[in-house]
Amino acid sequence: DEPLSAATLNAGSVQLRALRGLRVQATWGGVTLRAEGDLTFDFPGRPEGTLTARVNDWRPVLSLATDAGLLAPDMRAQAETILTALGRMNGDENTLELPLRFGDGQMWLGGMALGPAPAIPIR
Repeated sequence: DEPLSAATLNAGSVQLRALRGLRVQATWGGVTLRAEGDLTFDFPGRPEGTLTARVNDWRPVLSLATDAGLLAPDMRAQAETILTALGRMNGDENTLELPLRFGDGQMWLGGMALGPAPAIPIR
């Protein structure tokens, strides 16, 4: 019911209820992630809504995930094939455009369940 600012966060009494027109951008080397959407939050801070994420030049992320042990080395080629196909569906194999959906305490990437949605407990 008021804009989020450093002052409202420092007051310690903020209950995040909604982020409308959310636009986020992060850059790591040549990889750029942009996300846009609207989210609402329940009392524990679990989000509901959809963010559309767009990742340009995503392939280095596979190396990072493999090096960090998040992606098995023998699964990398398969993951790259699938992500390349998803990129081609949007017209550019080097750019992924993916819907990240939140609801009922869960999150999904397209139709794939990712697990519990993180709570953002700002109160």
